[in-house]
Amino acid sequence: MQLIEDFNLIDAATDVIEGQLGLLEALHDANKYRLDESSRLMCRCPACRGDHAAMAGWLWAIRHPEPLDFTAEMMRQYKLARAN
Repeated sequence: MQLIEDFNLIDAATDVIEGQLGLLEALHDANKYRLDESSRLMCRCPACRGDHAAMAGWLWAIRHPEPLDFTAEMMRQYKLARAN
């Protein structure tokens, strides 16, 4: 029973996700390097470039989330309630 009580599932899941994000960032950096070095292993079509840019944006958004504006959210809920 002691092992179950000492195990924190949220911390363990956070560690796994941090590891996976680190791997995705490393893959993104490697692909960016290949693009910069004109590697023949990288496709440069507009769709693949768009996917690469979308991945960079997604990784940035995950690592640097926007702070929540509680005042704006409360005003939105207030206006929604008044409209109903």
